[in-house]
Amino acid sequence: MIPFLEEKTNFSEINTEGTLDKTMELVNARHEPCVIHVRPGAKTGHLRKEMTEQLCTAHGFVNLDVTELTREESHRRTRLGLEMQAAQQAGRPIPASVTVRML
Repeated sequence: MIPFLEEKTNFSEINTEGTLDKTMELVNARHEPCVIHVRPGAKTGHLRKEMTEQLCTAHGFVNLDVTELTREESHRRTRLGLEMQAAQQAGRPIPASVTVRML
């Protein structure tokens, strides 16, 4: 998904391997509107959750849980939801372009 976002949006990646304060400094240096993709990684679940909560409560960002949004689209049987279901049923990943359209 990242190459698609880099090509089609004002996407930028932030190094989250430093302290929370340094990460927040880097986040705050970005200009709006922006999408911050907090990437999953080994042993980062707690840090990801903490960063997401901090971004939402202290800085007014909105957390878009892609997994939950995908479920809702599928449940509502929207055009995008049906596209996502078809990909999943065929054993293919959901294309980044479909996810970005959903957001």
